[in-house]
Amino acid sequence: YGKTIMNNCAFKVFFKFEYSDFEVLDRLSIVTKKTIEKISRLSRGQANFIFDSNEAVINIDVNKYEMKILEEEE
Repeated sequence: YGKTIMNNCAFKVFFKFEYSDFEVLDRLSIVTKKTIEKISRLSRGQANFIFDSNEAVINIDVNKYEMKILEEEE
């Protein structure tokens, strides 16, 4: 089901995640190996934004309240 859902999305946003998740993306052929490499190099607060055949690394800004929540979860 995951591949069908991802293939029908107009926008895809990927944050950095665990190595095992990269294997799933590769197996499902949702994104290219080049994109997987980009995602693996993301820093905290960054995401890879995909629309059709266009890609961009974006920075996600958080406010003080959101930062407090994130720090409590660590």
